[in-house]
Amino acid sequence: MVKLLRPEILESTPFYKLVDLLINGVSHAMERHGPITKIPEHIQRAKKGISPDGIQGNPVNSGRWNSFYSLLQAVETAQQMWALEGLKTKKRYVFKFDKGIGVVVKQMTDEKEISQIAFIVINKQGQVITAFPVLESAVNPEDIIPLIMKEKEVFW
Repeated sequence: MVKLLRPEILESTPFYKLVDLLINGVSHAMERHGPITKIPEHIQRAKKGISPDGIQGNPVNSGRWNSFYSLLQAVETAQQMWALEGLKTKKRYVFKFDKGIGVVVKQMTDEKEISQIAFIVINKQGQVITAFPVLESAVNPEDIIPLIMKEKEVFW
């Protein structure tokens, strides 16, 4: 019975907000990095380069969000910052949450590490291309923007 309780059911409010924001033909954040993906899929990507949505690439560190709440907060914050900057260019944002937001499987291994770092890329039209947890060692410390995790009630 518990196996039927999928993240998109338990976190339906942020899930449906993310569907509206990300299912646009441009973003792959949900299919490749969302909580609906499985750790074995990320191990496969880290070792063989096959993403959770079946795209063959090179082996890479592979990040998966633990929650739709933290994914939504990162996406909304990045889009708000992008809009305020008014540059209308492709932009990346690196956020450090005050707690773990996901798991990263290290390249060519099945070693997993909890991540507090989110990497978001927005195109020049303001659409999110991707959003995923990364290892802190993979980003420039000067690029990190601190972010405090919102309580779940804020999303209701």
